Amino acid sequence: MRISLQLDKQVRKDGSQTVYFNLSHGQAGSSNQIRKKISSKIHVKQSDMDITNFRVLPKNKNQVILNKAIKELKEKRDTALINFESGNWTIKEIVYYLKGKVLFDSVDSYIDTVIKDNKKSATFNDYKNTLKAFKKHLNRKDDVISFNDFANFNNLDKLKTEALKSGLSGNSINSYFKKIRAILNDAYDRGFVQNKFELNKRLRVPVQRKQIQTCNSSDFKKAIKKVQNIYDWQSLAFFLLMFATRGMYPADIVNFKIKNFENSKGESDILDFFCENDYDYLIHRRSKTSNRANEDMIIRIDSHPTMTLIAKLKDSVIYTHYNRKPEIIPRYDEYLSIFNYDVDNDYSMHSNIWNVYEKRIKKLLGYSFNKGRKTFNTYALELKVSDSIRKILLGHADESMLIHYNNNQTIEIRKQVEEAHINVLDKFETTLLTELLIEKLDELNIPDWLTNGTIYTSEKSKLKMIKSDSNNLL
Repeated sequence: MRISLQLDKQVRKDGSQTVYFNLSHGQAGSSNQIRKKISSKIHVKQSDMDITNFRVLPKNKNQVILNKAIKELKEKRDTALINFESGNWTIKEIVYYLKGKVLFDSVDSYIDTVIKDNKKSATFNDYKNTLKAFKKHLNRKDDVISFNDFANFNNLDKLKTEALKSGLSGNSINSYFKKIRAILNDAYDRGFVQNKFELNKRLRVPVQRKQIQTCNSSDFKKAIKKVQNIYDWQSLAFFLLMFATRGMYPADIVNFKIKNFENSKGESDILDFFCENDYDYLIHRRSKTSNRANEDMIIRIDSHPTMTLIAKLKDSVIYTHYNRKPEIIPRYDEYLSIFNYDVDNDYSMHSNIWNVYEKRIKKLLGYSFNKGRKTFNTYALELKVSDSIRKILLGHADESMLIHYNNNQTIEIRKQVEEAHINVLDKFETTLLTELLIEKLDELNIPDWLTNGTIYTSEKSKLKMIKSDSNNLL
């Protein structure tokens, strides 16, 4: 490998040129050759330079400062070469190091840069919390953790022992190990560490299958009676909508957007996903499994109260959020959208919004939002829906070899899925529960437009009325 300091040929407006690292590895002209140009933050005029010794001449008034900075670049170059030649660093590590981002000798640095830049916010936060837990249970809160520390069996065994002593569940500990493995192997795949990590089976904590908790329509009716304000009402309506759409999660509800169905030209053909044979459907890929082999879910939404729930929730969110967070209100012609923000780019806001509803649903119903999915599956099981149809209903992938031979979109299979869906909604009394929810609106101190019909229009006069009403939120 060769790394030299050079001046960029391109001249800046002030007449100076950028100092950069010229990295080259491999035989010149071969397909395996790697060449990288890595710019620094140092700029100097070529006429002020001794190019042979690569030093700034005395005629430049900033000679001392610039030469000190160039000396640091030379030391950086030498450090990179030594570590590459000794096999400590990969080329990718050297490039990151020369860019001044970070020296990847720590998991802390890797998570704060590479993971943060390449993973979703939720994943980044999960990995960050896993590292925090690792430090806590090893009593190393103020330490920087190396990759060797993170992969060391003795450290992981101590993590397991101390976490169990503190009362952490086996599932939580196994989840930590799963994320530790994911972090280490992400670094391996990107060439930042030399060895692939294999989790020792002895580290895993044996766990008993937890008793699945699900709710029923009687639980929901009792919860409706407890509703005291619009936020309570929304939390129950969101739970019912998640159940009605076959076990969606909050991120899925936010991703109900027409733009998600645009073609390659950026055109949205509503008929392709919204209507077929006089029935309305939503074609949706679950947020949690969007990058996996799971198939899109085709959900009929014109039967039963699904669209009613969406419409009422759209109106209620205008009322509760228009004056506070107008940027999250979708356009009136976004037929499916209740919110207008991107979960990945606005994850902090997403968490704040849904934490409020999560606390309320647990208080009112006694169950979290993710229990809607488990409840839907349990009702389907009670109705003796086959395993294959239940997988399609819930958007699960068939992990057997048969997946390569299945066509889950035939008319007959679609019919079975649709019938099973409607039967589950009937058994849960979804239509009745929606009616009871809407009746409950009349008991709340909210404006007439929210109880008597939709206000979801672009007319300025009505938006003014919404803004006025939203100043008097409960």
